[in-house]
Amino acid sequence: MATLASSGRQSFSVLSWNILSRHYARPEWHRHVSPRQLTNTRRIPMIERQIRALSPDIICLQEVDSEVFVARLFEPFDSLGYGAVFKERPNTHGDGCAIFFRKALFSEVSKFEVDHNELFRRAVTRCQRSLITNNVGVGLVLELQSPDVSTVAGGGGG
Repeated sequence: MATLASSGRQSFSVLSWNILSRHYARPEWHRHVSPRQLTNTRRIPMIERQIRALSPDIICLQEVDSEVFVARLFEPFDSLGYGAVFKERPNTHGDGCAIFFRKALFSEVSKFEVDHNELFRRAVTRCQRSLITNNVGVGLVLELQSPDVSTVAGGGGG
């Protein structure tokens, strides 16, 4: 987690974390981790506790399962005063990127989404189609609740 100073007047913290979609939490891919630790029922509560303990002002998460976003992250973090956006990958796995931000510190100016597949489809030849990865990105332009200061938060790859 990074804490950034803004014009020397106000600082805020940013957490970026790939929380590993359940589709990629396979024991054969993570042999150094107990299979029990890879289950969502075990991992997601630990992730929630860690985020709450760090209490960042902006949270950028990658590989967020859409059902985890809806059922485990959106409502609890909304009740803590966070706004949120989510962009799902265009695949059957149902994961994507999420950004949360403290509504008391920031207002949302604009949101933008990136679909890497669309970018590659326009730019590559048929033999390069293997570059299509189903990755997406989501970004927000946020304005600090103080005059003349804005920032960009983004997450991608999820």
